[in-house]
Amino acid sequence: ASEIAECLDRLGQGVRPANPEMMGYMLRGFFERYRRHIEWENALVLPLAMLRLTADDLEALAACMEANRSEAS
Repeated sequence: ASEIAECLDRLGQGVRPANPEMMGYMLRGFFERYRRHIEWENALVLPLAMLRLTADDLEALAACMEANRSEAS
């Protein structure tokens, strides 16, 4: 992930990647693993959370997630 971030930072500064093929390979791998992670969360983690967490727990979790999104932007 750090190599991808570095490549994207340089690209954002207008610097062309030294090896565009390698950058494409890294991005495809990253997004494939990210897609699988999201599928796993949706299939396993979220249904279990909905069964186990109380309404107050879910509200607190939503507030934390919103705060994290605000910090990131």
